[in-house]
Amino acid sequence: MTEQSTDGAIKLIDELRTDAKIGKGKHFNANRRKISLHNWVGIPVILINIFIGTVIIALLTIEIDSNILAIISAVLAFLAASLSGMQTFFNFHKVAEGHSSVGNRYLKISRHCKTLLRKHQDIPFTSHDLWAEVEEIQKEYLEINIEAEAFPTTNKDLSNARIAQEVTPFLLNNNESK
Repeated sequence: MTEQSTDGAIKLIDELRTDAKIGKGKHFNANRRKISLHNWVGIPVILINIFIGTVIIALLTIEIDSNILAIISAVLAFLAASLSGMQTFFNFHKVAEGHSSVGNRYLKISRHCKTLLRKHQDIPFTSHDLWAEVEEIQKEYLEINIEAEAFPTTNKDLSNARIAQEVTPFLLNNNESK
């Protein structure tokens, strides 16, 4: 019986690992961006509402004729309501959680690929068995891609993920020392 080559399977595992790492990176980048937007919108809402509450108490307890203060409070109340509505509409926090979930699933794929390559290095799989593993990983990867469609990322998220990637590929070679 002749030994079958596993080069194609190994290359595909490495491609899936790299793609999963990029997917993880871009979704974690999107997660950080959405959390930042959540904070940049949410913190001013809190501060404005605290200010308005303080002004209302001051207007009720102190006899001052301050139409300007009332107008400023009304404008700030409108701004706070607008920011709060924007935060509710875009649901930054929930979307960030979705990106984190997708990123973690990509991370799982990447780790699975790395483990499989290392295991194959120590305990060689037959070509048939290795391809069976590859097909399972690829199936899961494609399922994650479908889930990820609900959580779009930006070109900048992708470009930052690519920049963060290793320059050298992970591919194993027969000369690598154990």
